[in-house]
Amino acid sequence: MAKVITALKVQKRNKDRVSVFVNDEYSFAVELFAATHLKKGEELSEARIEQLKVEDKKNRAYISAIRFLGFRPRSRIETKRHLQGKGYSSETVAGTVDRLVQEKYLDDYEFARFWLRNREQFRPRSSYALRCELRQKGVDDNAIEAVLADFDEHASAWAAVESKLQHWHSLCERDLKKKVIGFLNRRGFDYEICTSIFDRALASIHRT
Repeated sequence: MAKVITALKVQKRNKDRVSVFVNDEYSFAVELFAATHLKKGEELSEARIEQLKVEDKKNRAYISAIRFLGFRPRSRIETKRHLQGKGYSSETVAGTVDRLVQEKYLDDYEFARFWLRNREQFRPRSSYALRCELRQKGVDDNAIEAVLADFDEHASAWAAVESKLQHWHSLCERDLKKKVIGFLNRRGFDYEICTSIFDRALASIHRT
């Protein structure tokens, strides 16, 4: 029996998708732009229907990834995990990620730069901690080392502590040292930097 498109209906709950009816029965759905290439009365082979379904999955995966990237830059691994969590096949996920890389939506080096700037502005931490975070995000070591090539450990440690000093200014020297070193240690800074920043913090408080 011939398979003929008998209706194309925009979905009520999602105006960007169109339901395709074949021989008066619902068959599959496609994105609105894909539906513009279909027409009522068109005859479809089984192979063509399967092709449309596969292409639709790829399109939905791509749109899902673009929305995911709209909130903030992401690494390739983050995007891959997001798509896997949505239930897309390994082939669809790999193809989508490759497409996003080619279109410059995904760039692990640029992602690492964004991550570093964000941390420096809102939550400064050590190069060791940053390396750990970026590796957890799936960024390769070459990109990490390139981004951290000019990283200033002391400046980052001071930026982390400086905003806290107004709350710690009344502490005695012993308690201040405990606060500063403990705070910086939790952010991955080594003991030498912790003590150096404590000395600077103590001097800064004494000047006020």
